[in-house]
Amino acid sequence: MDYTTIDIRRIRRRISGREIPTMYTVDNVDTTTYEIDQEENLKTLQLWQRYWEDLSDFRRRYIRNVDYNFNNQLDGIAIDNKGRRKTQKQIVREQGKTPVIINVVREMVRTILGQYRLNPSRSIVFARKEDDKVSGEMLTLALHAALDRNNFRELDAQMMEINVLSGFSCSRITDKFYDSEVETDAYITNINPCMMFFNGDVQDVRGDDICVIGEIIETTVDNVIATYAKNYNQLLALKKILQPISSEFIGGQKALSGNIHKHSDFLIPSVSSNVRIYYGWTKKNEFRVVRLDPIDGSREVIKAGIGRPNAESIDEIIFTIVSENTKRAEWLANNGFSPDDVQKSLIEWEVINYNFWEYKVLTQNGYCIASGESPFAHKSHPYTINLRPLINGKVAGLVDDIIDIQDIINQNFMMFKWMIEASAKGLLLVPEDTIPDGMDLSDFAEEWGRVGGVVKIQLKP
Repeated sequence: MDYTTIDIRRIRRRISGREIPTMYTVDNVDTTTYEIDQEENLKTLQLWQRYWEDLSDFRRRYIRNVDYNFNNQLDGIAIDNKGRRKTQKQIVREQGKTPVIINVVREMVRTILGQYRLNPSRSIVFARKEDDKVSGEMLTLALHAALDRNNFRELDAQMMEINVLSGFSCSRITDKFYDSEVETDAYITNINPCMMFFNGDVQDVRGDDICVIGEIIETTVDNVIATYAKNYNQLLALKKILQPISSEFIGGQKALSGNIHKHSDFLIPSVSSNVRIYYGWTKKNEFRVVRLDPIDGSREVIKAGIGRPNAESIDEIIFTIVSENTKRAEWLANNGFSPDDVQKSLIEWEVINYNFWEYKVLTQNGYCIASGESPFAHKSHPYTINLRPLINGKVAGLVDDIIDIQDIINQNFMMFKWMIEASAKGLLLVPEDTIPDGMDLSDFAEEWGRVGGVVKIQLKP
Protein backbone atom coordinates (compact mmCIF):
# COMPACT_ATOMS: atom_id res chain seq x y z
CA MET A 1 0.00 0.00 0.00
CA ASP A 2 1.30 3.44 -0.95
CA TYR A 3 1.11 5.45 2.29
CA THR A 4 1.87 8.69 0.40
CA THR A 5 -1.62 8.66 -1.07
CA ILE A 6 -3.31 8.64 2.38
CA ASP A 7 -4.60 11.91 3.77
CA ILE A 8 -2.29 13.37 6.45
CA ARG A 9 -5.21 13.97 8.84
CA ARG A 10 -6.19 10.33 8.58
CA ILE A 11 -2.64 9.24 9.43
CA ARG A 12 -2.64 11.52 12.49
CA ARG A 13 -5.93 10.05 13.71
CA ARG A 14 -4.60 6.51 13.36
CA ILE A 15 -1.38 7.06 15.31
CA SER A 16 -2.91 9.24 18.01
CA GLY A 17 -2.99 7.43 21.38
CA ARG A 18 -0.55 4.73 20.32
CA GLU A 19 2.52 3.97 22.40
CA ILE A 20 5.94 4.19 20.83
CA PRO A 21 6.81 0.62 19.75
CA THR A 22 10.10 -0.99 20.68
CA MET A 23 12.28 -1.79 17.69
CA TYR A 24 14.42 -4.89 18.13
CA THR A 25 17.62 -5.66 16.29
CA VAL A 26 19.85 -8.70 16.34
CA ASP A 27 22.84 -6.54 17.31
CA ASN A 28 21.07 -5.05 20.35
CA VAL A 29 19.46 -7.90 22.27
CA ASP A 30 18.16 -7.00 25.73
CA THR A 31 18.67 -9.85 28.23
CA THR A 32 18.36 -7.73 31.39
CA THR A 33 14.89 -9.13 32.10
CA TYR A 34 16.38 -12.59 32.61
CA GLU A 35 19.42 -11.32 34.56
CA ILE A 36 17.43 -10.05 37.57
CA ASP A 37 18.60 -11.72 40.83
CA GLN A 38 21.04 -13.87 38.85
CA GLU A 39 23.30 -14.40 41.86
CA GLU A 40 20.36 -15.55 44.00
CA ASN A 41 19.18 -17.78 41.18
CA LEU A 42 22.59 -19.48 41.03
CA LYS A 43 22.34 -20.22 44.76
CA THR A 44 18.86 -21.65 44.21
CA LEU A 45 20.18 -23.80 41.36
CA GLN A 46 23.00 -25.09 43.55
CA LEU A 47 20.46 -26.01 46.23
CA TRP A 48 18.39 -27.93 43.68
CA GLN A 49 21.54 -29.72 42.52
CA ARG A 50 22.33 -30.80 46.10
CA TYR A 51 18.80 -32.15 46.49
CA TRP A 52 19.23 -34.04 43.20
CA GLU A 53 22.58 -35.47 44.29
CA ASP A 54 21.10 -36.55 47.64
CA LEU A 55 18.80 -38.86 45.65
CA SER A 56 21.74 -40.64 43.96
CA ASP A 57 21.34 -43.84 46.01
CA PHE A 58 17.63 -43.97 45.16
CA ARG A 59 18.40 -43.50 41.44
CA ARG A 60 21.10 -46.21 41.58
CA ARG A 61 18.64 -48.73 43.04
CA TYR A 62 15.97 -47.72 40.54
CA ILE A 63 18.34 -48.13 37.55
CA ARG A 64 19.51 -51.50 38.92
CA ASN A 65 15.90 -52.69 39.20
CA VAL A 66 15.19 -51.51 35.65
CA ASP A 67 18.22 -53.48 34.43
CA TYR A 68 17.02 -56.60 36.24
CA ASN A 69 13.57 -56.12 34.75
CA PHE A 70 14.97 -56.13 31.21
CA ASN A 71 17.45 -59.03 31.53
CA ASN A 72 20.55 -56.91 32.20
CA GLN A 73 21.22 -58.82 35.40
CA LEU A 74 24.86 -59.76 34.86
CA ASP A 75 26.08 -56.28 33.89
CA GLY A 76 27.13 -55.39 37.43
CA ILE A 77 30.82 -54.74 38.11
CA ALA A 78 32.71 -57.49 39.98
CA ILE A 79 36.36 -58.26 40.74
CA ASP A 80 37.88 -61.30 39.03
CA ASN A 81 40.57 -63.55 40.58
CA LYS A 82 43.28 -61.21 39.25
CA GLY A 83 41.77 -58.13 40.89
CA ARG A 84 40.45 -56.60 37.66
CA ARG A 85 37.07 -54.84 37.47
CA LYS A 86 34.82 -56.52 34.93
CA THR A 87 31.16 -57.23 34.45
CA GLN A 88 29.85 -60.52 35.79
CA LYS A 89 28.99 -61.53 32.24
CA GLN A 90 32.59 -60.99 31.07
CA ILE A 91 33.99 -63.03 33.97
CA VAL A 92 31.69 -65.96 33.18
CA ARG A 93 32.57 -65.91 29.47
CA GLU A 94 36.31 -65.75 30.17
CA GLN A 95 35.92 -69.00 32.08
CA GLY A 96 34.61 -70.62 28.91
CA LYS A 97 31.04 -70.79 30.13
CA THR A 98 27.78 -69.31 28.93
CA PRO A 99 25.97 -66.83 31.24
CA VAL A 100 22.34 -67.80 31.82
CA ILE A 101 19.49 -65.72 33.25
CA ILE A 102 16.12 -66.98 34.54
CA ASN A 103 14.19 -63.71 34.88
CA VAL A 104 11.62 -63.95 37.69
CA VAL A 105 11.59 -60.15 38.17
CA ARG A 106 10.01 -59.53 34.78
CA GLU A 107 7.41 -62.22 35.41
CA MET A 108 6.31 -60.52 38.63
CA VAL A 109 6.14 -57.07 37.01
CA ARG A 110 4.18 -58.39 34.03
CA THR A 111 1.73 -60.15 36.36
CA ILE A 112 1.00 -56.92 38.25
CA LEU A 113 0.58 -54.94 35.01
CA GLY A 114 -1.63 -57.67 33.60
CA GLN A 115 -3.92 -57.49 36.63
CA TYR A 116 -4.20 -53.72 36.16
CA ARG A 117 -5.09 -54.02 32.49
CA LEU A 118 -7.58 -56.82 33.12
CA ASN A 119 -9.35 -54.78 35.82
CA PRO A 120 -9.68 -51.25 34.43
CA SER A 121 -11.28 -48.50 36.50
CA ARG A 122 -12.32 -44.89 35.97
CA SER A 123 -12.31 -41.98 38.38
CA ILE A 124 -15.60 -40.28 39.19
CA VAL A 125 -16.64 -37.09 40.95
CA PHE A 126 -18.66 -38.06 44.02
CA ALA A 127 -21.31 -35.58 45.21
CA ARG A 128 -21.69 -35.58 48.99
CA LYS A 129 -24.98 -33.68 48.83
CA GLU A 130 -28.06 -34.76 46.93
CA ASP A 131 -28.45 -31.29 45.42
CA ASP A 132 -24.97 -31.55 43.87
CA LYS A 133 -25.61 -34.87 42.16
CA VAL A 134 -26.22 -33.35 38.71
CA SER A 135 -23.10 -31.20 39.01
CA GLY A 136 -21.12 -34.26 40.03
CA GLU A 137 -22.25 -36.15 36.94
CA MET A 138 -21.29 -33.23 34.70
CA LEU A 139 -17.86 -32.97 36.31
CA THR A 140 -17.40 -36.74 35.93
CA LEU A 141 -18.01 -36.46 32.18
CA ALA A 142 -15.56 -33.56 31.95
CA LEU A 143 -12.98 -35.56 33.94
CA HIS A 144 -13.40 -38.61 31.69
CA ALA A 145 -12.96 -36.43 28.59
CA ALA A 146 -9.72 -34.95 29.95
CA LEU A 147 -8.38 -38.38 30.97
CA ASP A 148 -9.23 -39.94 27.60
CA ARG A 149 -7.54 -37.03 25.83
CA ASN A 150 -4.36 -37.80 27.79
CA ASN A 151 -4.56 -41.56 27.11
CA PHE A 152 -4.52 -42.05 30.87
CA ARG A 153 -4.61 -45.87 30.78
CA GLU A 154 -1.17 -46.01 29.19
CA LEU A 155 0.09 -43.26 31.49
CA ASP A 156 -1.14 -45.14 34.56
CA ALA A 157 0.28 -48.45 33.31
CA GLN A 158 3.69 -46.85 32.84
CA MET A 159 3.50 -45.16 36.23
CA MET A 160 2.52 -48.41 37.92
CA GLU A 161 5.54 -50.17 36.40
CA ILE A 162 7.83 -47.36 37.58
CA ASN A 163 6.30 -47.59 41.06
CA VAL A 164 6.86 -51.36 41.23
CA LEU A 165 10.49 -50.84 40.23
CA SER A 166 11.25 -47.86 42.44
CA GLY A 167 8.48 -47.19 44.97
CA PHE A 168 8.19 -43.73 43.39
CA SER A 169 5.59 -42.26 41.09
CA CYS A 170 5.10 -38.65 40.06
CA SER A 171 2.99 -36.84 37.48
CA ARG A 172 2.82 -33.19 36.51
CA ILE A 173 -0.68 -31.87 35.81
CA THR A 174 -0.92 -28.56 33.95
CA ASP A 175 -3.01 -27.17 31.12
CA LYS A 176 -2.27 -27.21 27.41
CA PHE A 177 -3.79 -25.77 24.27
CA TYR A 178 -4.77 -28.61 21.93
CA ASP A 179 -4.45 -27.39 18.35
CA SER A 180 -6.50 -30.24 16.94
CA GLU A 181 -9.50 -29.35 19.09
CA VAL A 182 -8.83 -25.61 19.46
CA GLU A 183 -9.28 -25.58 23.21
CA THR A 184 -7.31 -25.71 26.45
CA ASP A 185 -7.56 -28.73 28.73
CA ALA A 186 -5.62 -30.65 31.34
CA TYR A 187 -2.28 -32.14 30.32
CA ILE A 188 -0.71 -34.98 32.33
CA THR A 189 2.99 -35.85 32.13
CA ASN A 190 4.75 -38.74 33.88
CA ILE A 191 8.08 -37.66 35.35
CA ASN A 192 11.17 -39.83 35.10
CA PRO A 193 12.60 -40.50 38.60
CA CYS A 194 16.09 -39.74 37.25
CA MET A 195 15.03 -36.17 36.41
CA MET A 196 13.27 -35.28 39.67
CA PHE A 197 14.62 -33.44 42.69
CA PHE A 198 13.00 -32.66 46.05
CA ASN A 199 14.00 -32.41 49.70
CA GLY A 200 14.91 -35.95 50.70
CA ASP A 201 13.96 -35.66 54.38
CA VAL A 202 10.29 -36.42 53.68
CA GLN A 203 8.42 -38.52 56.23
CA ASP A 204 4.76 -37.89 55.37
CA VAL A 205 3.29 -40.30 52.80
CA ARG A 206 0.90 -37.52 51.77
CA GLY A 207 3.83 -35.34 50.78
CA ASP A 208 2.83 -32.45 53.03
CA ASP A 209 6.43 -32.00 54.26
CA ILE A 210 7.80 -31.42 50.77
CA CYS A 211 9.10 -27.86 50.61
CA VAL A 212 11.16 -28.01 47.40
CA ILE A 213 10.24 -30.01 44.32
CA GLY A 214 11.06 -29.77 40.64
CA GLU A 215 12.49 -31.47 37.60
CA ILE A 216 15.21 -31.24 34.99
CA ILE A 217 13.70 -30.58 31.58
CA GLU A 218 15.84 -31.51 28.60
CA THR A 219 14.56 -30.17 25.32
CA THR A 220 15.52 -28.16 22.26
CA VAL A 221 16.07 -24.41 22.15
CA ASP A 222 13.10 -24.04 19.80
CA ASN A 223 10.77 -25.69 22.31
CA VAL A 224 11.94 -23.37 25.09
CA ILE A 225 11.41 -20.34 22.88
CA ALA A 226 7.96 -21.51 21.80
CA THR A 227 6.94 -21.94 25.45
CA TYR A 228 8.42 -18.85 27.11
CA ALA A 229 9.04 -16.19 24.46
CA LYS A 230 6.19 -13.65 24.43
CA ASN A 231 7.68 -11.16 21.96
CA TYR A 232 10.49 -10.84 19.46
CA ASN A 233 12.99 -9.44 21.97
CA GLN A 234 12.46 -12.42 24.28
CA LEU A 235 12.93 -14.72 21.30
CA LEU A 236 16.29 -13.14 20.50
CA ALA A 237 17.30 -13.03 24.17
CA LEU A 238 16.51 -16.72 24.75
CA LYS A 239 18.48 -17.66 21.64
CA LYS A 240 21.41 -15.74 23.07
CA ILE A 241 21.39 -17.18 26.60
CA LEU A 242 20.51 -20.76 25.60
CA GLN A 243 23.61 -22.18 23.98
CA PRO A 244 23.62 -25.96 23.37
CA ILE A 245 26.89 -27.88 23.24
CA SER A 246 26.31 -28.56 19.55
CA SER A 247 23.98 -26.77 17.15
CA GLU A 248 23.38 -29.99 15.23
CA PHE A 249 22.16 -33.37 16.40
CA ILE A 250 25.01 -35.79 17.04
CA GLY A 251 24.22 -39.46 17.47
CA GLY A 252 26.09 -41.80 19.74
CA GLN A 253 23.45 -43.41 21.89
CA LYS A 254 21.57 -46.57 21.18
CA ALA A 255 18.07 -45.30 20.55
CA LEU A 256 15.26 -46.96 22.53
CA SER A 257 17.79 -48.99 24.50
CA GLY A 258 17.01 -47.47 27.91
CA ASN A 259 20.40 -45.79 28.37
CA ILE A 260 19.36 -42.17 27.88
CA HIS A 261 19.27 -41.30 31.61
CA LYS A 262 21.30 -44.22 32.95
CA HIS A 263 24.39 -42.08 33.53
CA SER A 264 22.69 -38.70 33.76
CA ASP A 265 24.28 -35.52 35.05
CA PHE A 266 22.56 -32.51 36.58
CA LEU A 267 24.09 -29.99 34.18
CA ILE A 268 25.16 -31.91 31.07
CA PRO A 269 22.34 -32.90 28.66
CA SER A 270 22.23 -36.46 27.38
CA VAL A 271 21.93 -35.16 23.79
CA SER A 272 24.48 -32.51 22.85
CA SER A 273 22.08 -30.50 20.69
CA ASN A 274 19.59 -30.13 23.56
CA VAL A 275 19.59 -27.70 26.46
CA ARG A 276 18.53 -28.18 30.05
CA ILE A 277 16.24 -25.90 32.01
CA TYR A 278 15.31 -26.39 35.63
CA TYR A 279 11.68 -26.09 36.68
CA GLY A 280 11.49 -25.85 40.47
CA TRP A 281 8.92 -25.00 43.12
CA THR A 282 9.71 -23.70 46.62
CA LYS A 283 7.36 -23.33 49.56
CA LYS A 284 7.82 -19.93 51.19
CA ASN A 285 6.17 -17.72 53.76
CA GLU A 286 6.17 -13.98 54.32
CA PHE A 287 4.13 -11.31 56.08
CA ARG A 288 1.25 -9.89 54.07
CA VAL A 289 -1.71 -7.65 54.75
CA VAL A 290 -5.24 -9.02 54.50
CA ARG A 291 -7.73 -6.28 53.54
CA LEU A 292 -11.46 -6.84 54.14
CA ASP A 293 -13.90 -4.26 52.76
CA PRO A 294 -17.41 -4.71 54.22
CA ILE A 295 -19.00 -2.38 51.68
CA ASP A 296 -18.18 -4.32 48.51
CA GLY A 297 -17.44 -7.62 50.28
CA SER A 298 -13.96 -7.93 48.79
CA ARG A 299 -11.05 -9.74 50.44
CA GLU A 300 -7.55 -9.01 49.26
CA VAL A 301 -4.17 -10.34 50.32
CA ILE A 302 -1.71 -7.54 49.62
CA LYS A 303 1.89 -8.47 48.94
CA ALA A 304 4.40 -6.22 50.63
CA GLY A 305 7.37 -4.80 48.78
CA ILE A 306 10.14 -6.53 50.70
CA GLY A 307 13.00 -6.93 48.25
CA ARG A 308 10.90 -5.62 45.36
CA PRO A 309 11.58 -2.17 43.87
CA ASN A 310 8.82 0.45 43.64
CA ALA A 311 6.53 -1.58 45.91
CA GLU A 312 4.89 -0.58 49.18
CA SER A 313 6.12 -1.87 52.50
CA ILE A 314 3.75 -3.28 55.13
CA ASP A 315 3.75 0.04 57.01
CA GLU A 316 2.90 1.93 53.84
CA ILE A 317 0.06 -0.45 53.04
CA ILE A 318 -1.40 -0.05 56.54
CA PHE A 319 -1.02 3.73 56.31
CA THR A 320 -2.94 3.73 53.02
CA ILE A 321 -5.79 1.69 54.56
CA VAL A 322 -5.95 3.94 57.63
CA SER A 323 -6.06 7.06 55.42
CA GLU A 324 -8.85 5.56 53.35
CA ASN A 325 -10.79 4.70 56.52
CA THR A 326 -10.44 8.28 57.75
CA LYS A 327 -11.89 9.64 54.50
CA ARG A 328 -14.63 6.99 54.48
CA ALA A 329 -15.64 7.70 58.09
CA GLU A 330 -15.88 11.42 57.38
CA TRP A 331 -17.98 10.90 54.24
CA LEU A 332 -20.33 8.43 55.98
CA ALA A 333 -20.79 10.74 58.97
CA ASN A 334 -21.68 13.62 56.64
CA ASN A 335 -24.29 11.40 55.00
CA GLY A 336 -26.12 10.65 58.25
CA PHE A 337 -24.54 7.34 59.32
CA SER A 338 -24.47 6.66 63.04
CA PRO A 339 -21.08 6.16 64.76
CA ASP A 340 -21.78 2.39 65.04
CA ASP A 341 -22.66 2.12 61.36
CA VAL A 342 -19.58 4.11 60.42
CA GLN A 343 -17.43 1.72 62.45
CA LYS A 344 -19.05 -1.27 60.77
CA SER A 345 -18.29 0.19 57.31
CA LEU A 346 -14.58 0.71 57.80
CA ILE A 347 -11.97 -1.47 56.10
CA GLU A 348 -10.56 -4.21 58.31
CA TRP A 349 -6.94 -5.27 57.98
CA GLU A 350 -4.64 -7.84 59.51
CA VAL A 351 -0.98 -8.77 59.08
CA ILE A 352 -0.61 -12.53 58.64
CA ASN A 353 2.19 -15.00 57.98
CA TYR A 354 1.22 -16.07 54.46
CA ASN A 355 2.36 -19.44 53.02
CA PHE A 356 2.67 -19.77 49.26
CA TRP A 357 4.41 -21.78 46.52
CA GLU A 358 6.75 -19.98 44.14
CA TYR A 359 8.11 -21.41 40.89
CA LYS A 360 11.16 -20.55 38.84
CA VAL A 361 12.44 -21.72 35.47
CA LEU A 362 16.22 -21.36 35.49
CA THR A 363 19.04 -21.98 33.05
CA GLN A 364 22.49 -23.36 33.91
CA ASN A 365 23.87 -19.81 34.16
CA GLY A 366 21.22 -18.57 36.57
CA TYR A 367 19.01 -16.79 34.04
CA CYS A 368 15.37 -16.83 35.17
CA ILE A 369 13.14 -17.21 32.11
CA ALA A 370 9.89 -17.48 34.12
CA SER A 371 8.81 -17.08 37.76
CA GLY A 372 5.83 -16.34 39.90
CA GLU A 373 3.45 -17.63 42.52
CA SER A 374 1.30 -20.68 41.96
CA PRO A 375 -1.34 -19.83 39.34
CA PHE A 376 -3.46 -22.86 40.24
CA ALA A 377 -6.66 -22.74 42.25
CA HIS A 378 -5.16 -25.12 44.83
CA LYS A 379 -2.25 -22.68 45.32
CA SER A 380 0.32 -25.48 45.32
CA HIS A 381 2.76 -27.12 42.94
CA PRO A 382 1.51 -29.13 39.91
CA TYR A 383 3.08 -32.44 40.95
CA THR A 384 1.23 -35.48 42.24
CA ILE A 385 3.87 -37.55 44.00
CA ASN A 386 3.63 -40.93 45.71
CA LEU A 387 6.47 -42.42 47.78
CA ARG A 388 6.24 -45.93 49.25
CA PRO A 389 6.69 -47.37 51.80
CA LEU A 390 8.43 -44.32 53.35
CA ILE A 391 9.26 -46.13 56.58
CA ASN A 392 11.96 -44.05 58.30
CA GLY A 393 12.29 -42.21 55.00
CA LYS A 394 13.00 -45.40 53.02
CA VAL A 395 11.57 -45.59 49.50
CA ALA A 396 11.84 -48.91 47.68
CA GLY A 397 9.90 -50.81 45.05
CA LEU A 398 8.51 -54.32 45.21
CA VAL A 399 11.37 -55.50 43.00
CA ASP A 400 13.88 -54.68 45.76
CA ASP A 401 12.49 -57.59 47.78
CA ILE A 402 13.41 -60.22 45.18
CA ILE A 403 16.72 -58.93 43.84
CA ASP A 404 18.75 -61.25 46.10
CA ILE A 405 16.45 -64.16 45.25
CA GLN A 406 16.95 -63.42 41.55
CA ASP A 407 20.74 -63.53 41.99
CA ILE A 408 20.54 -66.87 43.81
CA ILE A 409 18.31 -68.35 41.09
CA ASN A 410 20.76 -67.28 38.38
CA GLN A 411 23.79 -68.59 40.29
CA ASN A 412 22.21 -71.95 41.13
CA PHE A 413 20.93 -72.50 37.60
CA MET A 414 24.32 -71.70 36.05
CA MET A 415 26.10 -73.98 38.51
CA PHE A 416 23.63 -76.79 37.76
CA LYS A 417 24.13 -76.24 34.03
CA TRP A 418 27.90 -76.31 34.34
CA MET A 419 27.80 -79.47 36.47
CA ILE A 420 25.76 -81.24 33.81
CA GLU A 421 28.11 -80.06 31.07
CA ALA A 422 31.13 -81.32 33.05
CA SER A 423 29.61 -84.65 34.13
CA ALA A 424 30.20 -88.00 32.33
CA LYS A 425 26.78 -88.38 30.74
CA GLY A 426 26.27 -91.83 29.06
CA LEU A 427 29.99 -92.53 28.98
CA LEU A 428 30.79 -96.20 28.34
CA LEU A 429 34.18 -97.67 29.22
CA VAL A 430 34.85 -100.94 27.26
CA PRO A 431 37.99 -103.07 27.51
CA GLU A 432 39.22 -103.87 24.02
CA ASP A 433 39.42 -107.64 24.63
CA THR A 434 35.70 -107.76 25.50
CA ILE A 435 34.53 -106.64 22.05
CA PRO A 436 33.25 -109.78 20.24
CA ASP A 437 34.76 -110.87 16.97
CA GLY A 438 32.98 -109.42 13.97
CA MET A 439 31.99 -106.19 15.79
CA ASP A 440 33.79 -102.89 15.91
CA LEU A 441 33.49 -100.25 18.65
CA SER A 442 30.61 -98.42 16.92
CA ASP A 443 28.60 -101.62 16.50
CA PHE A 444 29.18 -102.50 20.14
CA ALA A 445 28.08 -99.03 21.33
CA GLU A 446 24.98 -99.12 19.16
CA GLU A 447 23.96 -102.58 20.38
CA TRP A 448 24.68 -101.59 23.98
CA GLY A 449 22.42 -98.56 23.78
CA ARG A 450 19.60 -100.31 21.90
CA VAL A 451 16.58 -101.43 23.91
CA GLY A 452 16.58 -105.24 23.94
CA GLY A 453 20.05 -105.37 22.43
CA VAL A 454 22.20 -108.51 22.76
CA VAL A 455 25.99 -108.56 22.88
CA LYS A 456 27.73 -111.91 22.47
CA ILE A 457 30.68 -112.38 24.80
CA GLN A 458 33.00 -115.31 25.50
CA LEU A 459 33.80 -115.92 29.13
CA LYS A 460 37.21 -117.10 30.14
CA PRO A 461 37.27 -120.64 31.67
